[in-house]
Amino acid sequence: MSISFRLLSTLAVFGSAFWACAPDLDALSSKYNPNAAGTGGTTAGSGGTGGSVSGTGGDTPETGGTSAVGGTGGDGTGGTEAGAAGQAGEGATGGTGGSGGTGGSSATGGSSTGGTGGSPPSSCTNGEADSNETDIDCGGASKCPRCDLRQHCGSNTDCLDTLFCKSGRCQAPSCSDNLQNGDETGVDCGGACALDGITCDDGIGCTVSRDCTGEFCADEVCTDHCTSNKREADETDVDCGGKQCAPCGDDKKCTVAGDCASKICTNKLCVPATCSDEVVNQTESDTDCGGVCTPLKYCALSQSCNSAADCASYVCTSGKCAADITIAAGDMIDDFEDSNFTLPAVNGRVGNWYMFHDTSTTGVSTWAMAPIDGQRGPSSLVGQHTTGSAYTVWGYGIGADLLNTGGGQNSKKPYNASFDNGGTLTPYAGITFWARSSETLSLGVVFPDGDTDPAGGICTQTSETACGMLNGCACDHHYLTAVSLGTEWKRYTVLFSALSLESGTVPAPGPFDPTRLVSIQFRVVPGATFDFWVDDVAFVRPQ
Repeated sequence: MSISFRLLSTLAVFGSAFWACAPDLDALSSKYNPNAAGTGGTTAGSGGTGGSVSGTGGDTPETGGTSAVGGTGGDGTGGTEAGAAGQAGEGATGGTGGSGGTGGSSATGGSSTGGTGGSPPSSCTNGEADSNETDIDCGGASKCPRCDLRQHCGSNTDCLDTLFCKSGRCQAPSCSDNLQNGDETGVDCGGACALDGITCDDGIGCTVSRDCTGEFCADEVCTDHCTSNKREADETDVDCGGKQCAPCGDDKKCTVAGDCASKICTNKLCVPATCSDEVVNQTESDTDCGGVCTPLKYCALSQSCNSAADCASYVCTSGKCAADITIAAGDMIDDFEDSNFTLPAVNGRVGNWYMFHDTSTTGVSTWAMAPIDGQRGPSSLVGQHTTGSAYTVWGYGIGADLLNTGGGQNSKKPYNASFDNGGTLTPYAGITFWARSSETLSLGVVFPDGDTDPAGGICTQTSETACGMLNGCACDHHYLTAVSLGTEWKRYTVLFSALSLESGTVPAPGPFDPTRLVSIQFRVVPGATFDFWVDDVAFVRPQ
């Protein structure tokens, strides 16, 4: 009985001591700070002396703050069981959980599980724009959320990921804000902008080919794949074929006719073009005619033309070959196809073409009946070609007398420039001719008649001594006009009714009279440099 009583007394004393050391939980609660580190329990229970049950481990620590560390378990003293380990501290919201408590030397270790976070900083919910925020409860150097649309900002990092900062406000990206933002691959191009047709030029960044105007993205840069010396994209051969590149040359690979310059794809290869392949290719203006096919194949009336040279008529109007005017056989003065200087003996005309010029010692010239370079239509192979320069007194010219049986100045006579109009002679209305020049040139078209030329017996020739010119100077003032020659062959028509009279003829002549026409002349003004052609000179009948 004494032994048992002493044991119970001992246990009673031990229990009394235990409760006397318990912590004041109210005091701990009142001292809790969510931002302070928690402190683990520190006091180990004391084991009973010689007893069979160990003392209780260290007390539970306070709830942890942002970096709480768990309490250390107390060492159990005596007994057969170790003291319990201290509990892990709790971490604040957004903070790091505390480490588990360390068991005593004879205790079981505390849990290493992190604590549960506490509440966010109160400054991000106070409804004010604090010093580290760019707008109310957002942005800046704070840990607050990023700012939304139209809220204040100082840089892009102050705004939500889908926005950017412009003029101090968070804004949504657009394809016209002069910035690369959103999913754009360049400034205001590519990405979502490409879906609206705003694509990036070569050399600008890209993610996929649709970002690029050229529809090709290589190494994240828009590139002209047609110049890369590689076969890529939709090319059918190296740098040719497909939608963007130029058509391929002969013997290159192709898929469709459009891949080939010849527009002929046979057995997956481009076939050379010809002027009989029934395809408009090469430089042809219509199927197998015009362009490179001339002069072998001129285009017929109503076929397409790029210039008069494509047409058999040598007339191209509004992109179509049109008919030339009709010249009756008796109205053609000279077409030069016989390559000589003698006028065809037609309708009573007799004469020769000649060249004349002033007495300038510096003047030089050439004059010939020559093959027309490239022809002028299928039937005009030869024309009259004249070059020269540096005639400084009154100039240079070529012409033909229409009735001159002797070939000299004194044997010429006026010619009746008329045609048989159903048994009645009717004066012509003018002349027509084809001409061109190596460069723009003003060419005088001159008509000496019975009143202005010595052949009419009316004009009074002033002596050479009186005017300082060879053969005098009074009978070289005639009816005339001027035409402006271009570099392309063109038909020119001069009507007698549009002529003007040079002053100086003595006596003053009457109205121009086609029935007393002496000559047709083409003149160049003094000082001009010239290189021109004349072809198919003919009379024009009244309309």
